[in-house]
Amino acid sequence: MRVGYILALCLFIIFNIFAGARAYRSKQKSNAQILAKLLFTVCIPLSANVILVLARNELVARFGYVVFFLGTDWMLLCLLRFVKEYCNYAYLGTRMRIAAIALMSADTVSIILNPFADHVFGVQATTLRDGSVYYAVASHWYHYVHLALNFGLVFLIFFYVIRKILQSSTVYLEKYLIPLMILALTSVWEAYSILRSSAFDTSMVGYGLCGVLFYYTVMHYHMYLLTDRMLSTVVANVTDGIFCFDNEGHCLFYNQSAKEMFELSPQDMRAAERTVEELMSVNERYTRDYVKETRHIQRNGEERIYEIEYHTVYDSRMIYTGFFINVEDHTDEQRRIEEETYRATHDELTGIYNRQELYRLTEQTIRRNPETRYVIVVSDIREFKMVNDVFGRETGDEILIRIAKAVQEFVRETDVFGRIGNDKFGLIMKKQDFNEEIFLEGTRLISYVGDEHSYPLVVHIGVYEVTNSRLSASAMYDRAFMALSSVKNELQVRLAYYDEKLRDDILWEQKIIGTLDDALEHGDIVPYLQAQVNRDGQIEGSEALVRWNHATEGFLTPGRFMPILERNGMVVKIDTYIWEYACKTLRRWKEEGRKEMYISVNISPKDFYFIDVYEVITGLVKKYEVDPSLLRLEITESTMMRDMERKMETINQLRKEGFLLEMDDFGSGYSSLNMLKDMPVDILKVDMLFLSKTDNIQRTRAILELIINLAKSLDMPVITEGVEEKHQVDALTEMGCDMFQGYYFAKPISLREFEERFMDRGTA
Repeated sequence: MRVGYILALCLFIIFNIFAGARAYRSKQKSNAQILAKLLFTVCIPLSANVILVLARNELVARFGYVVFFLGTDWMLLCLLRFVKEYCNYAYLGTRMRIAAIALMSADTVSIILNPFADHVFGVQATTLRDGSVYYAVASHWYHYVHLALNFGLVFLIFFYVIRKILQSSTVYLEKYLIPLMILALTSVWEAYSILRSSAFDTSMVGYGLCGVLFYYTVMHYHMYLLTDRMLSTVVANVTDGIFCFDNEGHCLFYNQSAKEMFELSPQDMRAAERTVEELMSVNERYTRDYVKETRHIQRNGEERIYEIEYHTVYDSRMIYTGFFINVEDHTDEQRRIEEETYRATHDELTGIYNRQELYRLTEQTIRRNPETRYVIVVSDIREFKMVNDVFGRETGDEILIRIAKAVQEFVRETDVFGRIGNDKFGLIMKKQDFNEEIFLEGTRLISYVGDEHSYPLVVHIGVYEVTNSRLSASAMYDRAFMALSSVKNELQVRLAYYDEKLRDDILWEQKIIGTLDDALEHGDIVPYLQAQVNRDGQIEGSEALVRWNHATEGFLTPGRFMPILERNGMVVKIDTYIWEYACKTLRRWKEEGRKEMYISVNISPKDFYFIDVYEVITGLVKKYEVDPSLLRLEITESTMMRDMERKMETINQLRKEGFLLEMDDFGSGYSSLNMLKDMPVDILKVDMLFLSKTDNIQRTRAILELIINLAKSLDMPVITEGVEEKHQVDALTEMGCDMFQGYYFAKPISLREFEERFMDRGTA
């Protein structure tokens, strides 16, 4: 018996050391390191028992018992830590470990002091049946304390495992029940060993077996029950519908999602089989191991979209055991994608294509039909912002919706129609289908109908014939808008076509606008002076006229750039530059003691909107200390056509400061006499073009003479400009004209030339 027991202990020691080494080197299991420490500590009491069985004297036996008691303490402490980690008791941390280690440390010290105090145990020789001697332990008072600590740790270990079982899901019963069974088996074996009164302490066999079982559980045992329950739970709760079939095609199981997806009754396997037959054909199911397809199936009066996966199942010997089908309902997802695609490609307000999609489809249409001639048509509502301001944003939106619906009624399937932005719409259509009259008639029918009257909307149309298919859609629509911009300010002309001249005009406009600031900074804007002569031939003053010595285009007359600057408001920069130039010149003439002459400067209509004309002009006069009467101000009738009251206030303030006001191009407007009645004018300027625009010279001369006499009666001097021939001078002098300006006397010339020719002798 002695030999068999020693052999069993040695085998358990060897196995635990070997298992502990393997566990220590393992990196695949999270609890392997702690398991290794437990297996190594199990070897301590096992080795102590070998010593006790082989002991031949009391001293060796006492040493063996000390090692046994110490090994038992630290083995149980390692077991407690292993259970803590295995059961994932994160909250059993530092305090519990410190308390357990402190108690075991105190017990260790007490056991080590036993040879001196003899308070833990003693040994007594016992003669066995074979005549050999075995030294059994004789318990003293502290031995019972030691046992109490050991049983306390065992109880704590059992408590934590049982508590984990009670707290955890039944799915995890297998994981925590196995270590509980191992501990229970070890405890039962120890109780059995004590009760059978064996000559040797055979309980150590239980400890060795405990180490073996824990190693197998942690390192090699697969939790089949846990895995099956987890898989069953996952399959039962996934959002996809799952159907499982045996090798004869009978349904074994379908999950909750499948039940809800196809409105199946619980455990109605025949209905499940019919459902799968509807989803997949027999050929698809049995000819291949894996099938994936999308099916559109009518259910409850609506089309549903299912993505179906068919998988065959084989056992470890590759024998066919059945199949399962995974069904995903993509109907809602597909609808969401369609809605998102619609929102990404369509205008939210009108429901037609938005700008990005219009451009994309335009390029696609042209690319797919390279031999077809297309036209790009765009539209824009004149002063649409005013409609929103006056009638409200909702009314403006209603108009845009009405326009979109009206155009959609006559566009063909091959046409692409969309909203480019705000009140701008775009369309690409075959050239052969484009009918100018239809578009013009359609724009005439669009109007806002108010409570009491209709407010007409003027819709302008631009057309670009696609001659260069390599252009981007954006460039094509820009060209159509270029054509539209050429008639945007017109009321009668509502449709325009793009041509290269229009493109050149727009490029020229961009060049003028883009280079103006540099021209002003570098002195390329040059004021020219044209003399104004009295009836005696004496030079009394001049009019400042602008010229541009362009860096790349050479010398430019006002007709090449002033209309452009007047349209976009940048004429203000030119006017303020000329005003200051005139003030500087008048100041220099004064300092040089030259003859006192006035300079007339123009005030454009846009000046009143972008700057404070009164503040700027009076500020310049004060800055350069110039007599206001020498800086004459010219305005045209068209300047006063809008916002007359505010402009009149500014003009009256300037006249109070001593400025003289000239009305230029008198008679060319529609309400000259009304202007003359209401506006305080100091001087009238009449253009000789007034005479050249009619075949009835006699009647025109009579009207001109009447204007001069009218001015005389109002004590207003008259300046006639555009005088080019002597007979005109003679006729105007006879009529009583006071001043003349024109090529007959002098062309517009540079300041230096003007000073050299006229400042000293003062005659033309």
